[in-house]
Amino acid sequence: MRILAAIYLAIALVNFGFWLSTGSGQEQFPTAFSYLTWGLYFFSLLALLAFSVSKLLLTKLQWQVLFVTYVSVRIYELFTRGLVLTGGSIGTDLNIISAYLWLVVPAGLAMWHLGFRFNPTQPRLSKQGSGKLIAQHR
Repeated sequence: MRILAAIYLAIALVNFGFWLSTGSGQEQFPTAFSYLTWGLYFFSLLALLAFSVSKLLLTKLQWQVLFVTYVSVRIYELFTRGLVLTGGSIGTDLNIISAYLWLVVPAGLAMWHLGFRFNPTQPRLSKQGSGKLIAQHR
């Protein structure tokens, strides 16, 4: 899963770089809510990085607060804006839904794991030369 998170993070950063290079970054902060969503986007990338390298980078309480904030903002977006366009085709609607899920789900899962499931004292399992799994103590 860490490798998938690292691949996702690389794709997200390249996509963000393309977005910035095309000049789409003009006028992206007109309201306080846009600052909040961009801040959450930054923390979602940070969560994916932390999950990929298996380090907390923030405290568990901070990840918990970020996770609750992230989920709350995403639920608010869904209730106020909806997920699909009215009168749109099924293909367009499915594209919007899959793009939204691609953006939201991996980062939310990484925040949830870092805030509620991550245990840095738990020993890692690795393979030694004999092929047996043994616990490595840090």
